[in-house]
Amino acid sequence: MISIRVETGLNYTKLKSKTNIVSHTDKRLSVQISLYGLSFLVTSLYSKKIAFFTQVHFDSAQTPEELLQHINDALQKNKELAIAFEKIVLLYQTNTYTLVPSPLFNENKASEYLKFTVKILATDYVAYDEVKNSQITVVYIPYVNINNYFFENYGTFKYYHNTTLLLEKLIQVEKFSNTTNVYINVEKNFFDILVFKKGQLVLCNTFEYHTPEDFIYYILFVFEQLKLDPNVTPCILLGELSEKDELYNIAYTYIKNISFYKSISKNELLSNNSLPHQHLVLKNSY
Repeated sequence: MISIRVETGLNYTKLKSKTNIVSHTDKRLSVQISLYGLSFLVTSLYSKKIAFFTQVHFDSAQTPEELLQHINDALQKNKELAIAFEKIVLLYQTNTYTLVPSPLFNENKASEYLKFTVKILATDYVAYDEVKNSQITVVYIPYVNINNYFFENYGTFKYYHNTTLLLEKLIQVEKFSNTTNVYINVEKNFFDILVFKKGQLVLCNTFEYHTPEDFIYYILFVFEQLKLDPNVTPCILLGELSEKDELYNIAYTYIKNISFYKSISKNELLSNNSLPHQHLVLKNSY
């Protein structure tokens, strides 16, 4: 968990500050940020009822500067976001992260862990989260320009990598399991795959895809590397897909024991059109 402070390392053009902030409320704002989309969720801190939800998808990957402009536009045009929130949480849903065993983690060498899997610049700010109820530390690169924008416009807030909260949720689900389970969290153009064996995490990775064939190739590659039987091993789907999607159809062609995650959250539905397995991390970013 990271408490915000003003950071340096990535320059950006200062955008117009909000001018229509109303009085203090009991509302919480959660913003999920990826290069291919943004999601905004407003809930009541006390009742946890959903007050507002909107999302936008991009046809191509955006730069951090373009993402900031999209965020600013959304905050300006939606009156539901023009309030002084009691709590704000940012979720960075990116592939610029790595997992480190907590006993081996040294915060003074955080950038060293990323160098093996992520191309980083000297100006990049490296952050880390400690995953609750585990011995796992998630090391990642947040977008400094977006953090600074929220600090200047809203004050104190918290931010995490999306994988941190996804791990916390699934570790809780898997803690008494005696089987091997594969979880696939699908978003636009990328997906997370996590494998648990008897309650222990054995793999967590993120793959970018552009076609259904890409999608199933990476999944079957993981099954092969871990010697999992696609006819037997349970595969649980989360994220933005349904039984009508090409991704689901191609996955079911090769993986027979497939199902959708069944959430026990009170905030299962974001709208009449959404499904319980969608937006799991966003709904649980308390």
